[in-house]
Amino acid sequence: MTECMQCGKTFIEQLNITNLLRQPNNICEECLSQWHNAKINNTNHCKRCLKSMINKEVICKDCLYLMGRYTLMNQLYCQYNYSGVAKEIIQRYKFMKDYALKHVIAQRLSLPEYRYDYIIPIPSPIERDKARTFNTVTTILDEMNVTYFSCVEVKNKLRQSTLTKKERAQQPNPFEINTTVNLSDKYILLVDDVYTTGITVHQVACKFFVRKIRKFDVFTFAR
Repeated sequence: MTECMQCGKTFIEQLNITNLLRQPNNICEECLSQWHNAKINNTNHCKRCLKSMINKEVICKDCLYLMGRYTLMNQLYCQYNYSGVAKEIIQRYKFMKDYALKHVIAQRLSLPEYRYDYIIPIPSPIERDKARTFNTVTTILDEMNVTYFSCVEVKNKLRQSTLTKKERAQQPNPFEINTTVNLSDKYILLVDDVYTTGITVHQVACKFFVRKIRKFDVFTFAR
């Protein structure tokens, strides 16, 4: 019997042809069902940022807003809505410092099947990582055995959750690229935990576009 890392209940995973050769689940069927229900349904969503759209817009209002300020990313890849179980587990992991939940989150995620030159984690201020004792993004990438290139640093970044969308857009860009590696014509995948307004990832993106990269995609745990 196994203890569910999400709810703590014990369970037995029945072996069958579909799960015989994969890593055993670390959560029970009930919790798996909750994650399944949290998945993004790409119907009626913005093709670029996956925002749910009620009307038949070609591009969502968020992307139109960003378009007036930044060069847009090529594509957001994300499997879960930031609500329900996904929001609960990410918040427990990120704000309540429940480090063990890295196993739950990492097993639910899969990066896009595309060959990127660099997979780059978005940083958080060092003081915040020290207070939490871990970085929320690189910890998950390590658990997924993903090779990444940490070449972005951040300074004096306010907590985005305390700011309105307008206030976020008015903040000076806190990100810098700290590498002399030639990024010209490279394919970049930026990884962050949650995509909300898109301002943060596009602040990072503009630092890469001046390096004449070819493609800039984003992957987040939830949207």
